Amino acid sequence: MSLSDVINRFSLVSGLDPKEISMYLPMIVDAIAVFEEKTKGRELSALETRRLTHACAVYAYYKVSLCRNTEELSSFKAGDVSISVEIVRANALSMWEKERDELSDIISFSDSDFSFLGVSV
Repeated sequence: MSLSDVINRFSLVSGLDPKEISMYLPMIVDAIAVFEEKTKGRELSALETRRLTHACAVYAYYKVSLCRNTEELSSFKAGDVSISVEIVRANALSMWEKERDELSDIISFSDSDFSFLGVSV
């Protein structure tokens, strides 16, 4: 999975322009790292790689939607069309949940995958 492929998919999924996408590049790189860690040591087919690339872009979009500053713009209305940050977040979450479910044959993102291995104080 290449960075440029994930960025291209992220652009399609998010609808953000290249300047906006560059602001979120570290989050896209972090998303790729998550996916690479989950598939470490596994030989992926070309189809699996394409599926993972798209899912990674959706995951990055979901993470970006959680971090976007709600104080800048909480809602927008133009004529009969109304968009709110909460709707964008809900749509991003819905997209991510669908992708996560469709990837269950390749990798797992279940809640049971999380655990603390140690805590230092």
